Amino acid sequence: MNIITKIGIVMIALLGVCVSVVFSRQVLVVENYRQGMLVQTTKAEDAVAARDDANLVATTRNQEIARLKSDVASLDRQLRVEKEERADDVQGLKRDLAASNRRAETFGVNFGKNVDLLKEVQEERTVLRKQQAQAVAANRRLENERTSLGNNLADREATIERLNATVRLLKERVTQLSEQLAAAPGGGATAVVEIAAEEAPRISGTVTAVGDDLASINIGSVKGIKDRTVLYVYRDDHFIAHLRIIAVDDAESTGQIFDPRAGQTPQVGDKVTTSLR
Repeated sequence: MNIITKIGIVMIALLGVCVSVVFSRQVLVVENYRQGMLVQTTKAEDAVAARDDANLVATTRNQEIARLKSDVASLDRQLRVEKEERADDVQGLKRDLAASNRRAETFGVNFGKNVDLLKEVQEERTVLRKQQAQAVAANRRLENERTSLGNNLADREATIERLNATVRLLKERVTQLSEQLAAAPGGGATAVVEIAAEEAPRISGTVTAVGDDLASINIGSVKGIKDRTVLYVYRDDHFIAHLRIIAVDDAESTGQIFDPRAGQTPQVGDKVTTSLR
């Protein structure tokens, strides 16, 4: 092998090495380019996606902002309506408060008057209660008195009825006695009265009932009163009439009134006695 051949081989070898180096570089450049393009594409896609996301976010945000603005506007309208209603309520409350204050002032004035009136009413009620108690006590006393008077009236009516019956019986006897006295010799009724008045012991009593020409007294046979006893009826030491006994009980007697003083008649409460000395 000659030198030229060797040189050619060396040259070829060097050329191969150079070609390999160049090819390797080209391969690296292409790979790097491909990778760079891939990176750029990825970045572009990422940028597009980011832009799309941003647009979506912006759209969503704009929609949310629009909705929020709409809500704010609605709330503003509601707030204005509420303020107007509150203002009307406040005015109404102010009017009510003013009216209440006026009523309170009026009530305060009326309350003072009512307190004074209440005191007067209480005082009047106290007086009325006292008067009512007095009236009740008076009614009770009147009821007792009426009951007592009713009992007394019943007793008096019974006594009057008994006396009337006695009077009817005694009138006949009086007539008989009068005839006998008129027929008696030497003196008549006046002589009998004088003798009876002188001989009888002094007995005193009180007139308890008067009817027609008869009178009842509160003394009877226990005190010494007898049939035909003659007594003097007097009032304040003044002679009123004579009383001739025609009926006698133990503690009560009935007699006929005769020889009355001019213009005088016996009354309940007058005194009787058998002697004026």
